[in-house]
Amino acid sequence: MIAGIIVQLPFLSRPLCLPILARLWRPGRTGKIAFAREMVEAIAARHPTRTVHAVGDAAYAGEHLRGLDPSITWTSRLKVTSVLHALPLPRTGRSGRPRTKGARLGTPASTWSGR
Repeated sequence: MIAGIIVQLPFLSRPLCLPILARLWRPGRTGKIAFAREMVEAIAARHPTRTVHAVGDAAYAGEHLRGLDPSITWTSRLKVTSVLHALPLPRTGRSGRPRTKGARLGTPASTWSGR
C-alpha cells in the first residue's frame, strides 16, 4: 500500500501525487481497511494542524473506518451490496436498546439512475 500527497508544481499543468509512505500488506494479519487506516492516522499524527483526505476504491469502505479523527476525511465508492440508512433518531428515554440505524434510504443501484 502506498500513501501520497498531491502537489501542484509550477512547471506542470496538472497536479502530481508524490508517494510519502509505503507499507507491505500481508494476508492473514491485519485487514486491508484497518491497515490503510493505520497509515492515514500516522500521516495525520505527523501533521496535526492539517486535514488529511484519504481516497480509495470500494474495497476501502467498511466498519473499520468508524470513529476516525475529525481531521481525517475518507472518500470511497460504495460497494454494490451496500445499503444506505439515515442517521438514527435521538434516544427516546424509554427502556431498551436504542436504534443504531435510521430509516432505510436504499441501495446504490436503486438510487443511481445513470449508466
